[in-house]
Amino acid sequence: MSGNYNPWLVGLGVVVAMAAYEALRAVSRLADRRRTLQLALTAGAALAGALSCVGALAFPALPRMPMSVLRATISTLGVSIAISALVRLLGLLYPLKRRSRHDEALEQAQARLQHFATHDALTDLPNRLLLADRLEQAIAHADRNGTRFALLLIDLDHFKAVNDSLGHAAGDELLAEVARRLTATVRRSDTLARFGGDEFVLIVNGVAAAEEIEGLIGKVCECLTRPIDLTDLEVHVSLSVGVSIYPNDGADRETLLKHADVAMYQAKRAGRNGYQFYAPAMNAFTRERLVLENDLRRAVRASEFQLLYQPQVSTVDGRIESAEALIRWNHPRRGLLPAAAFISLAEESGLIIPIGQWVLREACRQAKQWRLNGVPLRVAVNLSAEQLRQKELPEMVRAALAASGMDPADLELELTETVVMQDAEVSVRTLRRVSDLGVSIAVDDFGTGYSSLSYLRRLPLRRLKIDRSFVRDILTCRETAEIVRAIVSLAASLDLQVTAEGVETREQLEALRRLGCEHFQGFFCSAPVAAAQLPGQIAEWQQAHRRLGARRGPHAAGPGDDAGAAQDLLGISGTRP
Repeated sequence: MSGNYNPWLVGLGVVVAMAAYEALRAVSRLADRRRTLQLALTAGAALAGALSCVGALAFPALPRMPMSVLRATISTLGVSIAISALVRLLGLLYPLKRRSRHDEALEQAQARLQHFATHDALTDLPNRLLLADRLEQAIAHADRNGTRFALLLIDLDHFKAVNDSLGHAAGDELLAEVARRLTATVRRSDTLARFGGDEFVLIVNGVAAAEEIEGLIGKVCECLTRPIDLTDLEVHVSLSVGVSIYPNDGADRETLLKHADVAMYQAKRAGRNGYQFYAPAMNAFTRERLVLENDLRRAVRASEFQLLYQPQVSTVDGRIESAEALIRWNHPRRGLLPAAAFISLAEESGLIIPIGQWVLREACRQAKQWRLNGVPLRVAVNLSAEQLRQKELPEMVRAALAASGMDPADLELELTETVVMQDAEVSVRTLRRVSDLGVSIAVDDFGTGYSSLSYLRRLPLRRLKIDRSFVRDILTCRETAEIVRAIVSLAASLDLQVTAEGVETREQLEALRRLGCEHFQGFFCSAPVAAAQLPGQIAEWQQAHRRLGARRGPHAAGPGDDAGAAQDLLGISGTRP
């Protein structure tokens, strides 16, 4: 130190200021990818400028130079560098903050994309991709802890009817509401996913006994007991559930899903609105069903079907005025199969539509041919639920009538009570359009389903057909006889005709006649026969009645006795072919 100032300290201040200046110049030349170094140099320049400013204020003046001039010079240089460095530092920090917000928005967008990729857009439930991952996790967890879990495949019954009658928007609304109710029912530790279409999968972790699963299924079904409001209509939903258990029913997710699907199909086959646990014997049935479905598809292409006809007879005078067309399948290996052996499969596979079209066209053609041959018979044809849901049904009927040249009055379409009431409003509209063609409508198997009398009154019906189960018990059960009497009375009040199915004995026919039933159908008169055989069968039946009338004279017994004697004359038995 010499005098009252230190020249080394002043020189150091000047050097620091120059270094700060050079640091700022270096910052301006650095690329954006070296932003960390930019920040370090700029911060150092700001600090150096500040130090030079503070040092100037603390230094004494040089000889012959006023202190204020020296301080002002050094401090101004320091302040300028510090301010420049701070401005540069703020310029670097602001893009970092902006980039941080951009990165945060990008992460949120990526999270949304990930969610959309693993969740169903309609229900927001996990989709198949996430379900596969959850299943693998459940398997790994069960292996580590020596526990079991259950996989439930849940299918909505008759969902296609909602889509076909109310539209896909209503179907989507139904699925979303079902998903909400199921989500509110299951445990948080379980996984509920949408498997596709109207199917859901539920993974139930840590199950120890079947009773636990049955209790959960009960809760799942209970949550759908309340009707769902869709477009001002209340829709009742039921479920069919198949259950497979790890590791008993499969060691991997594909096997578990396959076995749950097999069990679910068994639940549907058992009548729907229920559940089934997987059993190994189900696999054999599933394979047989697949073979039969392939055979059925081939049968549609190869026209392996034929129609048999069963007469419908008046209980009053024994006349035969109509016949019901009954489909049979000439299977190349299994022989002649009745409708019960393949119709349900045809409905599930969608083949019922082409099969039904063929039946309608063939029956109309045959009825026209009979009339040309001098045998004027009306013909009755059964319609399935899938056919009734087709908006094109009236046009299909019109086309069959036009192709055959048949009088519409000679055609009667039969639908079961259950089919009609599945969607009563749609049934009323569709059947009225069909009836406007001049075709008659009959309700088959009446008394076995659930009917609303208000809808029954609105339907354009001509006939009620009493189910064979009532005829079978009519002689042994008083309540059954009273039900038949009530059906006959209801039909009379609605100006409808009544036909009883499944009449096999003379006593059954006599009981029906006394109760007021107008027509009967069954093996007592004739088994279903081929079209070529029917005119001869009718001639024999009527000839037997004429013989009986001539033998007994004008005081012959009632029609039931005539029919019984005719059976004896013709040697007709109740044995089915």
